[in-house]
Amino acid sequence: MFQFLAIRPTKNPEVQQTTDKHKYLGFLLQRGQMTAGELSNITGLFTGAVTSLIDRFEKQKLVKRQADKIDDKSKRIIR
Repeated sequence: MFQFLAIRPTKNPEVQQTTDKHKYLGFLLQRGQMTAGELSNITGLFTGAVTSLIDRFEKQKLVKRQADKIDDKSKRIIR
């Protein structure tokens, strides 16, 4: 029953936003480490939206950013 409610379309923006956050967190959990750009490509979100999303996940201690070992300018999102 709860799964049905979680994925059921809704007109309530707060509920829809929470459902979307879980979907994007699921991408991170399934695919492992990735950059914000990679997450943007997978989800179709603009990079600015992905950055905000990662910031919120970091505040909730769901993910953290780590310097990429190959590309010094890049950060990887890790669990």
